[in-house]
Amino acid sequence: MGELVCVFQLVREHEHVQSVLSVHDSAHGITVCVQVSVAVDQEDNIYVADARAHAIFVITAADNAHNASLALVAGDGIAGVIDGPGYQARFVEPYAVAVSPDGQSLMVADKRACLVRHIRLVRPVGSDGERGKGAGDAGT
Repeated sequence: MGELVCVFQLVREHEHVQSVLSVHDSAHGITVCVQVSVAVDQEDNIYVADARAHAIFVITAADNAHNASLALVAGDGIAGVIDGPGYQARFVEPYAVAVSPDGQSLMVADKRACLVRHIRLVRPVGSDGERGKGAGDAGT
C-alpha cells in the first residue's frame, strides 16, 4: 500500500500570495500540484476547491500523516452548473471554499458561473456507528 503525501504552501510572488497544494500518491506514482483554495473544519479535515478539476475534495484528518486520505466531495471533472449529489454536481472553476461554523456545509465561489454554491455535507454512518466524511449535495 502506498503513501499519500500532501503539502500545502503559501507562495508569495511580489505582492500576490497564492495557495498551492501538492499531493503525491506513491502507490500510483502520481503527483498533482495545483493552485487551490482551502478551508479547514473543526476536525482538521481540509476541504479543497480545485478550479482546474472543477471539483471539491477533502483531505481527511488522521492520527498521523500516513493515514490521511483524499476523497471527492462534489464535482465530476466536467465544467458546468448542475446541482445534485456529490458526483452528479458540476462546477465551473470553483475558486474559493469556506466551512460553515457548524461544519455541516460548505460555501463555494464558482468563479466562471458567477455563483456562490452551497454544499450540504453528507456523512454516512459507518459500521462503528461513527459519522465519516462523505460526498456532498451541491446547490446554489
